[in-house]
Amino acid sequence: MVVLSRLDISRCYKFVASEEENNKWQGIQLLESTGKYKDIIYKYGKVKFAKKETDKGEMPLTFHYDLIYSKDISGKELQEDLEFKNLIGDVLIDIMEKQLEDNSLQYVNSTKHWTNNIIKLNI
Repeated sequence: MVVLSRLDISRCYKFVASEEENNKWQGIQLLESTGKYKDIIYKYGKVKFAKKETDKGEMPLTFHYDLIYSKDISGKELQEDLEFKNLIGDVLIDIMEKQLEDNSLQYVNSTKHWTNNIIKLNI
């Protein structure tokens, strides 16, 4: 099990991009500190917060992701892997927090490449 603190989470991913003529994309690559998830590349799709907090004071977050590359773990296995879902949810939160701090949060309204990889987190 990968357990990372808020400080460590920023060290477990990097931004990557492809400039191939017919296959351009930007995504997130998981690094060695994520263990078995090392080198998995994915990108986020739609991100949505609930309209109100839960009774526990949590704000549910739902997001889509597209798997771009995984050498050793199938997409189906990742869809069922709660640890992976929590990890990429933590990465998303880290990215959003940094962008909010830098006043650089971006929103792109596009559903062109979404898959059915939907994850709901309570934060």
